[in-house]
Amino acid sequence: MTNGARAAQAARWQGVYLALYAGYVLLGLVMRWNGWIHYDHIWFVDAARHILDGSWRIYDFKGTPSIAPPDGLAYSYSPLPALLMAPFVALADALRDTPLAASVGGGDQLAYRLIVVPLLLADVLAMEQLRRLVRDWRPTVDETALFLGILPTLLVTGFLQVSAYRDHQEGLVLLFLLTTLRVTPRHVAWGGVCAGLTLAAKQTSVLELLPIGAVLLLGGLRRREGLRPGAAFVWAGLAAAVFGAFMLPPLLAGPDAVVYAFLTQEQRRVLTGQGLPVWIDSALAGTLGAGSATYALWHDRLLRYSNVALVGAATALMAAAFWWSARRDRPIGLVDSRLLALVALGGVLQIVLAKWVTGHYYQLPLALVLLWDTVRVAPRWPLVGWAGTFGFRAITVAVDLPAVPQIKDGLLFALFAALAGAVLVAACRPEPAPARAAPATTPTWVAV
Repeated sequence: MTNGARAAQAARWQGVYLALYAGYVLLGLVMRWNGWIHYDHIWFVDAARHILDGSWRIYDFKGTPSIAPPDGLAYSYSPLPALLMAPFVALADALRDTPLAASVGGGDQLAYRLIVVPLLLADVLAMEQLRRLVRDWRPTVDETALFLGILPTLLVTGFLQVSAYRDHQEGLVLLFLLTTLRVTPRHVAWGGVCAGLTLAAKQTSVLELLPIGAVLLLGGLRRREGLRPGAAFVWAGLAAAVFGAFMLPPLLAGPDAVVYAFLTQEQRRVLTGQGLPVWIDSALAGTLGAGSATYALWHDRLLRYSNVALVGAATALMAAAFWWSARRDRPIGLVDSRLLALVALGGVLQIVLAKWVTGHYYQLPLALVLLWDTVRVAPRWPLVGWAGTFGFRAITVAVDLPAVPQIKDGLLFALFAALAGAVLVAACRPEPAPARAAPATTPTWVAV
């Protein structure tokens, strides 16, 4: 293919992606404006308003006591998502007495609709970062296959539901995580800053960041890839500093509320979803009797220690993968599909092993599995990634057995357990040699 033909092909794909992204944002805004709204917006708007008034008491409000009895559920994240929504809440408050606000039921209703804007924009920026990471690491990637992965990730699995309906920031987490993966091999310090933003977007991303820090630590100790022994500490220190900078104002305003939001309520949060603790609890209730003192003791332990067990199990599995690769003189690197496998493993285990799994938890792990598989097999098509994407939607849409809800939960658990096994096995195998193909031209219309 000549340079002119490659440039023309790149221009065509540029137009395709621009159309997809514009259509996605417009669709999300239209659906939101017409009342496609879940309940979680209440926490985000309340937090944004406490940032705007300068009090930073963003963790004081509590609702739905049934989720975290007896006090209820507080805002559960760093101030970053609320900071991004705050300008749109301020705009809604400024338009409170206008016909625009009246058309949707008042200023609060307008705020509930406008906060979706940064979430939808984060989604499309995340997809573009995914595309650019794949093209950076595997220039031979088939652009059609890449597009056919991004399209259902936005609309089928789908980030549209997470952002436009549930008000959650999974796209923001993915954006900063992918930026961390792209930037860290070139500049450790900036990679640490991006890792801190990832943590500030959602603190559970620590499981996806762990393998990146491990590569930096082990690579520095062995002086691989030009890394110095202190690279991991610089990276982790900057990540902690960025996260700490976001947390400092609410800590100064109300340390007890922060402790409740990040520690106390997580120990009290009830069991729900398809994670292993839910299955264990159900088995214990059937074996010991739901009203027995012994069952109550084990139930309380599941509530208190499931999150600790999740982090411990994920860390142990990742450490085993690093040890296995190092023993065979195939250490995992910073630009390595096995690293992506371990990053995906951190996300998938949050479905398999967590005690609380609900509607917006699935999309980030599925996107990470798609990313890993796309890089692993390029320029071939990512069949495992697609199987996860369409398998998830087939189960959640096609399986409708209200009389036997355990069947759907069991299928979802089996799907994510299989994905966890697939990425873990891939992380322990040699890095596959990229297949050769004509070099692709990377579009330049979006900055790094």
